[in-house]
Amino acid sequence: MHHDVVQFDAFPVTQSGNPAPVINVNLSSLIGCKAAPYLYYFTTGPDYMKDIRLVELADGRIGVFSMPRNEEIRRRFGCESLIGFTTVNSLEELNAEVIANAPYIPDLFSKDEWGGCNQAYLLDSGKIGVIGHICYKAPDEQKQNTLTYMNMSFVLDPASLQALDLNIIGTRPCYPAGPSKKENLKDCAFTAGIVMRPDGRADLYSGIGDTEVGRIVIDYPFQGHGAIVGSLG
Repeated sequence: MHHDVVQFDAFPVTQSGNPAPVINVNLSSLIGCKAAPYLYYFTTGPDYMKDIRLVELADGRIGVFSMPRNEEIRRRFGCESLIGFTTVNSLEELNAEVIANAPYIPDLFSKDEWGGCNQAYLLDSGKIGVIGHICYKAPDEQKQNTLTYMNMSFVLDPASLQALDLNIIGTRPCYPAGPSKKENLKDCAFTAGIVMRPDGRADLYSGIGDTEVGRIVIDYPFQGHGAIVGSLG
């Protein structure tokens, strides 16, 4: 397996130190571009919600992925978070209420797990290919909780909200050995996204140990469900 690792410093934080509930513009598909397009603020998401992702659909509507994580989710479903999905006709319709009320995609997470969508791609079948993460906590040899973050993929049928072919596509041991910011993050591989290769496989990028960025080569994760629409090389 081919892999690379890059050292980085730290992500910027808000002045208050708290997460800002502002929509993240996903620039991972711009890897290799000479310059990013003009970016502007367009909406605010629900308080403290992470991993809100957008994807243009075949009919021109916008698909919206959410990640609700709260005690009500745990009480009703047993997992710590879910992934939701809804559609809007334009960015002007997108707001915190729409995102918070996105219907849930069933059967993604087991008891005490959580996760979200990191990158979403329209496929030529009309389905959506999703690259995301699945996480859980487990005690290590010293009985301290270790956070395990894994790279995953699935395909969403946006009409039925059915998730197809959920697979783990990478874990921390798949990447080169290296340090972690904290001891409990030593098993952390936080998904960034994929870039297609000329040979039909994909480069999968991930933050590892909350300290470095790694890359591994994987088979095309949406095999049997169509090709990614547009350029991703």
